[in-house]
Amino acid sequence: LKYFSTIINDESKRLTRLLDEILDLSFLESGQVKLNISKIELNNVLEIALQSTQQTISISNTILETNIDLNKTEIQTDADRLSQVFINIITNAIKYNDKNQPLIEINCEKINNKLCITFQDNGPGIPKAERAIIFEKFTKLSSTENSSGVGLGLAISKEIMKNSFNIQNSNNEFCLLYTSDAADDS
Repeated sequence: LKYFSTIINDESKRLTRLLDEILDLSFLESGQVKLNISKIELNNVLEIALQSTQQTISISNTILETNIDLNKTEIQTDADRLSQVFINIITNAIKYNDKNQPLIEINCEKINNKLCITFQDNGPGIPKAERAIIFEKFTKLSSTENSSGVGLGLAISKEIMKNSFNIQNSNNEFCLLYTSDAADDS
């Protein structure tokens, strides 16, 4: 009996998360979400995301390397939503990595007064033919069809980022390019 109640409980949590993601995406797409835009320090948002993913990082034996030398870099954005995007990218890099010891490198640099935050991993990468569709709703790569999730995380991330970031992706790297000139070193 306990076995079945655990399954029911786990499935109800999974369905609740799915419904929350669908509602979140729906509100973002319709413009009904009010973003709490403020000047924030990028390092603080990344630290929140890393704390939130610490258990996943530890369990998966992931090596995490960060190279963020922009100590007091401030940007105008919604800190909670940006953290949500970072968490999604980090957990995807771990979830879809086929190595015994995943490696994630997070770098940040200014390029022509724009801020580029890159997340690179040592996983199999995203096939070139599928890079254009990974941000569409309910999209899962052909190589990840048996994994958990329904393909909403990157669609939500795209909606969150569309007003202040461009998202560029290559084989196994995401670059979030902050498109405002408001990236300040305090």
